[in-house]
Amino acid sequence: MASINAGAPKRTVVNLNNPHKVKILDDQVNVSVVESKAVTITEGSLFSDDVSQDRSDIGNFSGELSAFFDNIASTKIDETGLNPKTIKFGFTRTIQTQTIGLGCDDTNYNFSNVKIKFLGSGDVVKFVWDGTDDSTKRNSYLIELPAMMINGIIIEFHTEDVVGLSNIFISKLTDTRAQLAAIRDDQTVTGLSSTDSGSLRVQVTGDNSSDNLAVTNGGVGYRRTHDVISAGYLEQILQELQKMNEQLSLITDEEL
Repeated sequence: MASINAGAPKRTVVNLNNPHKVKILDDQVNVSVVESKAVTITEGSLFSDDVSQDRSDIGNFSGELSAFFDNIASTKIDETGLNPKTIKFGFTRTIQTQTIGLGCDDTNYNFSNVKIKFLGSGDVVKFVWDGTDDSTKRNSYLIELPAMMINGIIIEFHTEDVVGLSNIFISKLTDTRAQLAAIRDDQTVTGLSSTDSGSLRVQVTGDNSSDNLAVTNGGVGYRRTHDVISAGYLEQILQELQKMNEQLSLITDEEL
């Protein structure tokens, strides 16, 4: 068999539809499929694989737990008269989030009077978003929250009416730290610093040859008068002061 890229290292191809399936490609272009442990793939929202079956309970809602995250066309219904109607999702790992979305794809059903409890370690309630006083019937609702680390959520519907729910969106955040940099006149790059209070240091400078304004704020502060006033304008001020001094010298003691 002919060899392509002989000597090249083997490559691993992850099947996104089934992360348990991994293909190993060798230098002879032979393909073998092997079973492996799940490969962690970073996504923007929670999937059913992130939810623990043992730590979750969908209460009296119809359907499967996984369908709340993987099948938006499947409407799960709670037709009991219980108040509240409750769903609990415990996660397999801690996530950071700040957005919760609820949807009901079947417009024959809806939901209202929502309360969401955010759980930490030991299922301790860390934060509560309370919309129980809002009885508006909805098919879609997006809730923005402060960023928080959580291990699970409890969703309650404080109504005796039938509740329909097809999908739940829970964002997964990743912190990113960045640094601002500036290019000097010689094309080298330097990092921008801040004051102790966290404010960005600002300096606006001009071309001294044309008497442009020069301002310095932060760090050293204003060192001399001409740091903040153009040379031409400073000259005018000095001339006016000189005139005032001459006029004062002409005033006699009797006039005073």
